[in-house]
Amino acid sequence: MNSIEKALKQLSSASRKNMLLVAIFAVAMGWLEAVVVVYMRLLFYPEGFDFPLKMIPWNIGVLELLREVATLAMLVIVGMLAGRKPLEKFAYLLMAFGIWDIIYYLGLRLSLGWPVSLLSWDLLFLIPLPWVGPVLAPVLVAVAMILAAVLIILQEDRKRPLNPIPLFWALEIAFGLTIILSFILDYRMAFADGPPNRYRWGLFLVGYVPGVLLFLYTWWHAETYPPAKPKKRKKSTPKKTTATPALKSEAKPAKQPAARKTSTAGRENQKIKSR
Repeated sequence: MNSIEKALKQLSSASRKNMLLVAIFAVAMGWLEAVVVVYMRLLFYPEGFDFPLKMIPWNIGVLELLREVATLAMLVIVGMLAGRKPLEKFAYLLMAFGIWDIIYYLGLRLSLGWPVSLLSWDLLFLIPLPWVGPVLAPVLVAVAMILAAVLIILQEDRKRPLNPIPLFWALEIAFGLTIILSFILDYRMAFADGPPNRYRWGLFLVGYVPGVLLFLYTWWHAETYPPAKPKKRKKSTPKKTTATPALKSEAKPAKQPAARKTSTAGRENQKIKSR
């Protein structure tokens, strides 16, 4: 934890600004999501939200599906705008998603007094099938998303990226699908007599715990063994060129006129002597 605190203090101003803006966006988006759900529950559950789930008109169902698609698109776009590299973009997406989900439940709690506890059952999502489960499960996923996002952004800012191998992504996707499977396996029971008798916590933990541990190990490896700095190449200095004998011989013709003068003066002296 001390290393994380030091890294947060050394975070660049640009990364701090991006994290703050993404957090504000996610808080506003989570509150807006809560307000929409308040309206829907007052319309379809005036006596209070509870299981079994009620069947809503098909046109309202289509609108709800489109709203969820629009929500995902907004989260993806804010991640793409905030990050610079692909992994950093993904980190901001995780950060926005996690904050949005937690603020959503806080908004419902403040507005409706629901959920009564973290073990209250909820309809979580509709794509591709209805997701149902206790509120605690998505909150745990949201906390893991925020933690992973902060660590990824810290490593990218410090020039110590995670650089996960393809096997890492394959395993994390498998763990994520396991968590989703724990939400959708018993969705039919939510439309029957009431909430499912029990949640598949065992299946949830099979996906959640290894996924978190694998990420923490990858982060620890990047923190402990930073990438080696490339060696700087020495600049080659141009060699000094010395004058060649040919160049020296080329300078001799400039003295020829003086030599001619001395030779003509010698000839005149010989003529005088012969006389």
